[in-house]
Amino acid sequence: MRPVLELASKQDINRHVATDAMMEKLQLTPEEREVRIKSGSLTIRNRTGWAMSHLNKGKLIEKVA
Repeated sequence: MRPVLELASKQDINRHVATDAMMEKLQLTPEEREVRIKSGSLTIRNRTGWAMSHLNKGKLIEKVA
């Protein structure tokens, strides 16, 4: 969650922007970027979304459309 919080402190973010930034920050390989959870969603997008949701509920970030 911390990398998402750090990013949000510098700019407005949405899930797409945050996911792209996390892939770069974590230096994920092309193969790692394509790993999917059982539902078929990208794992990194799912985890970034959960991080943003928890940070929002904790009132540490605000939702941006």
